[in-house]
Amino acid sequence: MIRSVVINDDHMHPHEITVPANTPFHLTAAAIGPTATSISSPQIGLPSLDVPATWVTTISPRGTSLPGDLRKARTDVGPLEAGIYQITCDCGGRNQTIKLIVE
Repeated sequence: MIRSVVINDDHMHPHEITVPANTPFHLTAAAIGPTATSISSPQIGLPSLDVPATWVTTISPRGTSLPGDLRKARTDVGPLEAGIYQITCDCGGRNQTIKLIVE
C-alpha cells in the first residue's frame, strides 16, 4: 500500500492520510517548486525524510512536465497501532502539519 503527500506553495496535500492499523505502508513525498524540503514524524519513527524539488513551469496543456515526472522520496512505515499521528513539513521555513489517521 502506498500513501503520498505533495508539497506545493508551502502547503502539504492532502490534509490527512488514512491507513489501516497494523499494516505497513510506503510513504512517498514530492515537492513542487524550486526548493527541496523535508518531512518528519518522530511519532512513527520518521526522524527526517529529504524531499527533492521538482520545478514544474506550467500545468497548462502546453507544459512539458507531467505529474508522473515528479521526483519523489519514499520510506517504509509501520505497522502502526490505531491512533492519530502528525507528519510535519519544513515548508519554506514554516512548519505545516497533516494528520496520519490509523484505524
